Amino acid sequence: MNIRNHLYIKKQKMEQIESNMGISQKELSNASHIFARTINLLLEENDGIVVDVTPEVEFDEDVKKVIVFKHNNMIHIQRFDQELDEGSLITLEVDENLPEE
Repeated sequence: MNIRNHLYIKKQKMEQIESNMGISQKELSNASHIFARTINLLLEENDGIVVDVTPEVEFDEDVKKVIVFKHNNMIHIQRFDQELDEGSLITLEVDENLPEE
C-alpha cells in the first residue's frame, strides 16, 4: 500500500494556514511540487531518506516514520518501520523483475 494515498493535512488546518499566513491552496500545491522536484534532483535512483512523521501530518495508521525515495524517476513516500534515525540515507534493494509503475 502506498502511504501517499493516506497522507493528508486536515481541512481545518489548511484553512487556518490560509487565513493566518495568506497562503492559498494553489500556492501550497505549487510549493509541494517544487519540493518534490528538488528531492527528485537530489536523490539518485533507489536512494531515500528517513523522515519522522510530525503531528501536523496524519495517516490512517499509526505511522512514526516514512521513507521518501526516488524510483523510476518519481518521488515516493512509504511507511518505514525500521529503527533508523531521521535523516538517514539508504539505498533500496529493488527487484528488477517487478513491472514498472
